[in-house]
Amino acid sequence: MKCKIFISSVGQDSLVPLRNSMFETLTGLGHEPIMYEKPSFGLALPGESSVEQCMRLVNESHIYLLFISTAAGSYLKDANRTVTHLEYIQAWTSQKYMQIFVEKTVLQYYFQNVRSQINEYVASYEQINGTLPDCGDVFRHVEDLQHILQPLVPTDPYIWALLHEIIDIHKVMVQEIALGVPKDWGSMFSDILRQGVVLIPRREQSEENERLASSYQDFTDVISSVMNKLSIREITDQRGFLSEIRSSLKGGEIKQVLGNYATIPQGDFRDCSAVVLFKRSQDSIICEEADGRTSISPGASFDLSNQDSFVAVTYHLASPDPVLFYKESKQTFYLTLRVGEYIISFHFPADRMWSIQKFKSCESFIYDGIMSVHGNALTIRYVKSVLRGLQS
Repeated sequence: MKCKIFISSVGQDSLVPLRNSMFETLTGLGHEPIMYEKPSFGLALPGESSVEQCMRLVNESHIYLLFISTAAGSYLKDANRTVTHLEYIQAWTSQKYMQIFVEKTVLQYYFQNVRSQINEYVASYEQINGTLPDCGDVFRHVEDLQHILQPLVPTDPYIWALLHEIIDIHKVMVQEIALGVPKDWGSMFSDILRQGVVLIPRREQSEENERLASSYQDFTDVISSVMNKLSIREITDQRGFLSEIRSSLKGGEIKQVLGNYATIPQGDFRDCSAVVLFKRSQDSIICEEADGRTSISPGASFDLSNQDSFVAVTYHLASPDPVLFYKESKQTFYLTLRVGEYIISFHFPADRMWSIQKFKSCESFIYDGIMSVHGNALTIRYVKSVLRGLQS
């Protein structure tokens, strides 16, 4: 089976000979290089944009090659990244084997003049905001430094932000390359493949995974439709009910979505550790039942006017959708839902890297992460239907 190798770079004239040489060498070695200008790139699928096609082809490849020179390429406002950067992110997050080559004068100037400027900015930003700046912040910072940063060859400032992410954040090794100087690509790729870095999954396993995913989607669609046609009046075993719900809510990864093209990991959350059911009683909210690791026990009371209480705030918000909170002292995300006079709270432990500042900057990503993992959204929708039926 041929090895698929995605060749990524900005389409600037100085890189064309290099890209063509790489393509011809890989083809001659019996592999399948994928490059925008060549027929191997193929056509976009129905309804697929050209950028989405790039992301798909990177994902389908076994090896990812990136060439960086002085131009940054097309910038997408909705993703706050360039297309080439999105291709890199797709390769990095999907753990492709990568080889990254940077034009010699650009890489040297980054290490000698730019890197220290960016690192000082990052340290200052983190001290003030309690979190690291994203690529857009770094890009805007180096843009402001253009009167100071004057490399011998004019370089798009976005290149410095990209190199900062690759080298200093992701810790990916890069190699310098001198444009116009021949390189023995054949020997390099023979060594890569000899070391066994290309692991092609078995087709049977891939097809089975697709079949199971399709079956699960069919099941969730049916359950979602049926729940809207049921009325539930009583929970005969509240503790058992909450225990079953808690065990079904799973942890996962939190990702920042860049447009519709790529994602960046932001952190993790673990399986649901506790579920607590509350009900309003006059000017208070009373815990009816709790399951899991929580200090709240049945009978515990919370004043409706207490703005420091997540359940009181949730009651007043009266949102039809779950509301997300975070308590840094307990390193826990709290997803709360009001249904009539009831409020239910789902507790998800967070990993240690979360702070209240990072929570505020990533709140929508965290919410999407919790709701998109496993069957979490369906389970919470089911709970909402049950509580709707319990209204007196």
